[in-house]
Amino acid sequence: MASVNLLPWRETLRKDRQNRFYAALGVTAVLAAGIVLLANAYVGSLQDAQKERNAILDREIQQLESKIKEIRKLRAQKEALLARMEIIGQLQAKRPEIVHLFDELVRNIPDGVTLTSVSQKGQLLTIKGYALSNARVSTLMRRLESSEWFTTADLDIITSGVQNQSQVSDFILKIKQISPKVEEDQT
Repeated sequence: MASVNLLPWRETLRKDRQNRFYAALGVTAVLAAGIVLLANAYVGSLQDAQKERNAILDREIQQLESKIKEIRKLRAQKEALLARMEIIGQLQAKRPEIVHLFDELVRNIPDGVTLTSVSQKGQLLTIKGYALSNARVSTLMRRLESSEWFTTADLDIITSGVQNQSQVSDFILKIKQISPKVEEDQT
């Protein structure tokens, strides 16, 4: 048999296969890198789109928060106005009471009693004055307690002194004002 050297042919074939393998490996690596870059770009675009949505939502949230603050301010103003209206309504309802109060005072002051000051804190009236005798102060207290506009008269201080060359009793009387339900005539 003849001897044929197949080694260079096999070696050339092996080098060819190796070159094709490396070329396929390079193409695969380039394709993989391209796919990774495309995937990265796609994910980046998704992230950018989500960041835009988040920014839009943040702007909307800020707008809504400013509207909520404005609504809270308006509610506070509304409550303040309602409270003022309630106070005004109460004052309107109590407006005739002062007339009744002074009318009752004038009707119930006995002769010989002079009032120097009348002050009111809430429902408590403080009456200062002087009388020609302690009995007249007692009469004033009884009359005021029997009135439908006053209750619970307390004599705080009574002192004797001289005024206009007469013996007088200075007094401080505290009495509670009440508001009876007055039925108004409907015309």
